Amino acid sequence: QDVHLAKFKGEITHYDQVLDSHVKLTGETFVFLNSLASQIKVLKKQNIKNGVYHGQHQLELKKKRLIASSEFSITNFQSKILHAKKITGKIDFKNNRLHLSHFDIVHDEEILSLLKPTELYDLQQKKILFKDSRFQLKNFSLSRGLYFLGDNFQILQGSLTGELSINLNEDKI
Repeated sequence: QDVHLAKFKGEITHYDQVLDSHVKLTGETFVFLNSLASQIKVLKKQNIKNGVYHGQHQLELKKKRLIASSEFSITNFQSKILHAKKITGKIDFKNNRLHLSHFDIVHDEEILSLLKPTELYDLQQKKILFKDSRFQLKNFSLSRGLYFLGDNFQILQGSLTGELSINLNEDKI
């Protein structure tokens, strides 16, 4: 059985006034993704075989406003969609929006890097935001990059190098 770790420390002031309390926490987590995936339906579908997640987190709740950030790395990741020796990133939450400010995937000579920060989700509108998200690709395997499209695309061989732009408009990529 894998052992997961989550530790947080910080302070809570005005805790007797729940809605007006001030919370400031920092934390760290280690998670073995293959054992966690078997317990979470969305992750189970990805058939995660391996991967260790490590995250450093900061959270502040002040006057009903939440600001949070998380820097993370995943090593030796294997799923039905992706294999990567290392995935790193930083996610920020402020003004009710989730932002991806850094993201890299590295697998041997294959590299995918986020070129500029991008907004992912608007919590207030409950809407996915993924507009003009730009990535740099270097030697990214076509078969690995298109694996999620199914077996019919596995015949394609080669690699991608260059810039990739992803836009989500009205739930279409």
